Amino acid sequence: MNTLTDRNIVGVTGTFSRIIRFYLNHFGLFWKVMIPVVLLCFLIDVAVLLYYYNYVVEPFWTVETSGGFYVTHNVTPEANTVKKSMGYSSFIALFLWFAMCPLVLTAYRLHRGMDVSFQDVWRQTLRRSLSIIGASLLLIVLFIFLTFLVFAISQLITFSIDFSPIYILTVLVFLGVIVYFAVRWSLLNQGIIIEGLSVIKAYRRSYALVKGRIVSFFGRYLLLLWGSGVIIGLVFALTFLMLSTIAPELKPMQEKLLSVEIYNILLGIEVSWQYKDYIVDIGNIEVTLSTVPTFWVIMVILIQKIILYAVFTPLWAILTTHLYLEQTDGESDTDAV
Repeated sequence: MNTLTDRNIVGVTGTFSRIIRFYLNHFGLFWKVMIPVVLLCFLIDVAVLLYYYNYVVEPFWTVETSGGFYVTHNVTPEANTVKKSMGYSSFIALFLWFAMCPLVLTAYRLHRGMDVSFQDVWRQTLRRSLSIIGASLLLIVLFIFLTFLVFAISQLITFSIDFSPIYILTVLVFLGVIVYFAVRWSLLNQGIIIEGLSVIKAYRRSYALVKGRIVSFFGRYLLLLWGSGVIIGLVFALTFLMLSTIAPELKPMQEKLLSVEIYNILLGIEVSWQYKDYIVDIGNIEVTLSTVPTFWVIMVILIQKIILYAVFTPLWAILTTHLYLEQTDGESDTDAV
């Protein structure tokens, strides 16, 4: 039987060695569980893509190594002030979040040596769907509230004093708060789908389980985020280089990738920030195309991004379940019924 954890908490190297081996041993099952969500993501994104191709006037297409591509257009062209953007694939990220619960349940039951079936995993997930949606909505509301609060504070600061270090400090505090709660609530899915807790109790359970191990958890999450960012960036870079040989509109991206900017990808995590005329943009290479890309080129990039997102989603589920099991080892945790 493949085990996901031992009684002793292992180091970072051991952790990732175990979760990758565990993932590869059950690769087919994890992907089978994700198929309904992946197909739904694909259909939604293709529909949005067709909308932008057929009904949006003069969109600006941007290709990038961190996310494939996104499109922007002016909502008020006469004023040229209000813009609307669609990043691909924002829908994929949203819906794969809902795939976390069945993937977490799959990882947990495999660890326990229980029989795991596609139908049973999704049946249990659908039973807890209201709690999953409720927890997700609460998370979104909290994030929007914190974003609005920090934005209001930063605007007040910059309006009253033109002192950029204070503004930068405000942004850093905001990021620190977001990271803190993201780590403390990172075992939210386990509380809902494994222990069958209500939304509020799941938040409290995650908060308690992570207590005393925030730095350890954050280090593992950061490493997975960095690793996935580097791999995704390199795969997109290779794709753009190959496509540019037959798609002239991608030539500007080819030029950037063949320059020293290619090392940007190795930073893994994209950081984009603007303060007045000062712009920081690292960890990503992007080019706004002067001509509209052909439909098949964007479809290739879109499909590739769906696959890349789907590849890394089970790793997040396995890692968080691994950490959950480390914290609950010895407890009489009850499998969801």
